[in-house]
Amino acid sequence: MMSLTVLSVCAADYDYPYLTIEKSDGTTYTLPLTSLSFTVSDGGLRISSTEISETLSSADLSKMYFAKPANVTIPAIGWATLYSDCTLDVSDSQLTAYTASFGDESATLSLVNAIPAHTGIILKGTAGDYSLPIATSASAVVGNDLSGTTSGLAAGDNYYALTTYNNAVVFAQVSSGVVIPAGKAFYAGSSLSRPYYIIDGSMTGISNIPLTLGSEDESGKVYSLSGQQVSRPRKGIYIVRGKKVVVK
Repeated sequence: MMSLTVLSVCAADYDYPYLTIEKSDGTTYTLPLTSLSFTVSDGGLRISSTEISETLSSADLSKMYFAKPANVTIPAIGWATLYSDCTLDVSDSQLTAYTASFGDESATLSLVNAIPAHTGIILKGTAGDYSLPIATSASAVVGNDLSGTTSGLAAGDNYYALTTYNNAVVFAQVSSGVVIPAGKAFYAGSSLSRPYYIIDGSMTGISNIPLTLGSEDESGKVYSLSGQQVSRPRKGIYIVRGKKVVVK
């Protein structure tokens, strides 16, 4: 059987030092580009590195993409969300990670350590900046209702994002069109979903939360490149909290 080595690269030459591979069963691998090689043969695609050596058939392989390290800022509220291109393992980090499922009346958080790429999670920890540990592989997470975006996304109807209200940490509805920043997770609810879901703390006698709340510590205000505030952004590049965000 003939084979052809098609890629061997060094991470130092790239701003994206990792390659993430998604399998059709939801398992993901994130591998440093150093000494990584692929071999194409009749049997499929063989991946070789210092971490793994595995052959994937066309039926096994879902997608591949380059990835940057996963960095997150925990704001003063002590909670944040994350949606990363990388496979992660937070078991030895200073942060606690959760997936979330949303019901008619409440949200249920489940502890998770091994996190596949493109999995929305909630993080809890002391305020500060963190670089999350990269894991070689992780299996698909079951029962997680969180979605996310790696490039910024204009919220649709019944989208929920992490924020605070009356000293409680909640997932609350955001106005349609508010930009959810890149690297953040959100919940896409239904028309029957409640106005908010309490994550930490309590709110007595509150029946609704204003729909203008932004995500996490975000103001939710969106500006064009010329500095004009935009209420319903379309496809393009905008400024959110001083940073450029691409809305696709």
